[in-house]
Amino acid sequence: MMKSGEFATITELAECEGIASSYMTRVLRLTLAAWQHEWLAAKVNDFHRAFLNRVRDLDADEWQKERAAGDDTGQEATES
Repeated sequence: MMKSGEFATITELAECEGIASSYMTRVLRLTLAAWQHEWLAAKVNDFHRAFLNRVRDLDADEWQKERAAGDDTGQEATES
């Protein structure tokens, strides 16, 4: 309705809907926050997907070299 130009302000829209303008403002803020949350969640999922693809594409030989070299504590890895 606001995009169509029928209402110029949030107050006009709230009056038409029969609700307080402060409530309409909160609802609109929550709507925006929900969209931002969805956008952020999509970005995080993209990052995780890219990270997992990179890990999946690592050569098994590289993993074996890292394992043979030991962990970050400087201790040699033990063969199981």
